[in-house]
Amino acid sequence: MAALKAGNIAAMADLWRRATVKTATLFFPIFVFLMLTARPFITILFTEKYAAATPVFMIYMLLFLRSSVETGAIIQAFNRTVFVFMCFFIGFAVNVGLGILLFKLIGRLGVPISAVVTMTTIGVVTLVYSARLVKMSVFAMFPTADLMKRFLAAALPGAVLWLAYRKFPVTNIFELLTACAIYTLMYAIVCYVTKLVTFDDVRSMFGRTPAQLEDAKPGSRTIA
Repeated sequence: MAALKAGNIAAMADLWRRATVKTATLFFPIFVFLMLTARPFITILFTEKYAAATPVFMIYMLLFLRSSVETGAIIQAFNRTVFVFMCFFIGFAVNVGLGILLFKLIGRLGVPISAVVTMTTIGVVTLVYSARLVKMSVFAMFPTADLMKRFLAAALPGAVLWLAYRKFPVTNIFELLTACAIYTLMYAIVCYVTKLVTFDDVRSMFGRTPAQLEDAKPGSRTIA
């Protein structure tokens, strides 16, 4: 990272926070929608025979939610990849052992639960180590308030969708796509009204923002 090379660790931490928030802005609504639509999503795409897989799918969605926070990026930027490797190597062994144990105790749900527990633990460990590298506390580095706002923004239309499902259950692919479109529209409206996502944020997902383009002009001030 340019900020690390320039010795600006604070800017590096800020970049990580902003990247985390932007990732969560996309991941949170996907998580909420698929959790609420898990059963029809499974049965419509894979037939009713796979309905029993719904709880497994929902547990793995928690793993998807955890992946919205990339906790290894700062460690890799500091070239401490051995630490990341050791975390995943030990985590793999723990996951296998815990998965076998939980499978014997509670059945097939034990395998995804083991994966969620293991990967979440790895995430916490790497997050703490990342905070140490940038000389900040975890609470100062982690954008808790911003992530909570975005999760609430995703949960609000999710509550509306849950109420709609009670009266209008989803039974085919067209209704599933319609539900997805309606939820996406509601989420976009919430983000727009609350200013959680601006047009510059949308532009930055597909290219450079106006501010970045201005900085790139000859004679303009360049920010590392």
